[in-house]
Amino acid sequence: MMQLMRLELKKYKLQYHIIGVIIAILLIMAFITISLVDSMTDPTQTKDTYESTFMAINLLITVIFLVYSSVLISKIVISEYNNKTIMILFCYPVSRKKLMITKLLMVSIFTIIAMTISYLCCTLYLIVMDYYFDMVQGTFNRSYLNPYILEAVTSIVMSGVLSLIPFVIGMQKKSVPITIVSSLLVIFLRQVIITKIWNTEKLCRN
Repeated sequence: MMQLMRLELKKYKLQYHIIGVIIAILLIMAFITISLVDSMTDPTQTKDTYESTFMAINLLITVIFLVYSSVLISKIVISEYNNKTIMILFCYPVSRKKLMITKLLMVSIFTIIAMTISYLCCTLYLIVMDYYFDMVQGTFNRSYLNPYILEAVTSIVMSGVLSLIPFVIGMQKKSVPITIVSSLLVIFLRQVIITKIWNTEKLCRN
């Protein structure tokens, strides 16, 4: 299976997808910077807190990479069905089941690694920016990281699993647009569930 993954990575030119991840990270950093600068310069607002900024980072990374993974699935799997190029792969002495599992594992692993790197880069960026420019309300405390790391790990694992749902839906119709739209629906449902959990926790605290 590892050999199949290596072949697929060469086929789809991993370096281009790495560039895509870098661009996504830079966009998230830009959004964070704009939000922090706006809260600093607008006298009607108070500075963003670490808690609110961490929540924004979590949401942005999850949304971007769930959509990105659906695009990868569309390109690596569904487009091959539509273009009939996957029929060539089916001629190889490899079971179809193993081939599909390899492709899905590759997308899931790529999503998990990309999200992990994004969390590390964006979190470090936030801490450094606050250290030099005092952009966040209060001072950074390591205790802020404990719940944030737990949320990040949960989001990464969930996203790795949820990235498979658009594949299942998209494969039913062999449609790239349906795959991407289904990823947006997954994101929406995920946020609804998380919001309900947060509201329940607040009610329990009160």
